[in-house]
Amino acid sequence: MRIGIPTNAKSGSGNEAPVYGHFGSAPGFVIVDTEKETFEIVENAGKEHEHGHCDPFQSLQAQSVEALITGGIGRRALQLLREQGIKVYGAQGERTAAEAVKGFRDGRLQEISFDDACAHHEGHVDPRDGTGAVT
Repeated sequence: MRIGIPTNAKSGSGNEAPVYGHFGSAPGFVIVDTEKETFEIVENAGKEHEHGHCDPFQSLQAQSVEALITGGIGRRALQLLREQGIKVYGAQGERTAAEAVKGFRDGRLQEISFDDACAHHEGHVDPRDGTGAVT
């Protein structure tokens, strides 16, 4: 399975990349291939956007992801991912891509519902400090 994880890392070890707080404005994504045990970082070409108008899908389309793990996501983005058959899971305090994948494999992560999706950019991982800590 291929899993996308929003991150603020632009290079380096993908498995230690911090989980980013919001899907649309993440600087990049860690693409995890759970069968090959690989972690790759790709840039989010759509990170500069007005609220509600993110287009990070162009970065994910070529990656053939089947699931996404994120600290937060808007309702419209959630809807668009679901329409593409991509399941979206919420990070539950996992700070790195490796921890998020482990949580997914262990069945600890919950699929994000429309009620869980955000209508704003608050209450996620704090992108300013780069720690990946869920706020």
